Amino acid sequence: EMMMFSNYASKCNFKPENGQEVVVFGSIDAYVGRGTYQIIVYQMEEVGAGAQLLELEKLKKKLLEEGLFDESRKRKINLYPHAIGVITAPNSAAIKDILFNLKRRYPIADIYVFYSAVQGENAPKELLKAFELSQTYPLDTLLIGRGGGASEDLSAFNDEKLVRAIDL
Repeated sequence: EMMMFSNYASKCNFKPENGQEVVVFGSIDAYVGRGTYQIIVYQMEEVGAGAQLLELEKLKKKLLEEGLFDESRKRKINLYPHAIGVITAPNSAAIKDILFNLKRRYPIADIYVFYSAVQGENAPKELLKAFELSQTYPLDTLLIGRGGGASEDLSAFNDEKLVRAIDL
């Protein structure tokens, strides 16, 4: 049996559900007469996707407080770009779709492609490297994208170094 007093529960930033995997910090009480144990929970954290979401929210809050998402920092997208850069995975459905649509909708633009992993352990580093390389080209528009996927698969796009590099 687990129990969490309201003063500790109010500090919990998610609503736990039955069957959800969590990590708890607390103390164990034993009721010898009944032969039962009880965990008094002081802190509870989500595991897995929930923990990733928690980290993403912390990063978002930090960057928001620093002003990185302020309207004044946003740049206008060029309506008639001359040179479009694309960062995505090689041999993917995403690159095929992006190139097909760019050529169909705006065939006069020069297209530069910079390949990178878009998921997995190396993806944040590769995306940053591809972004830095793209900045040495005469681009006026840059697309960084991929196909769909689970939120864990998209986490490379939430890398703080990449967000900060793009914001400059």
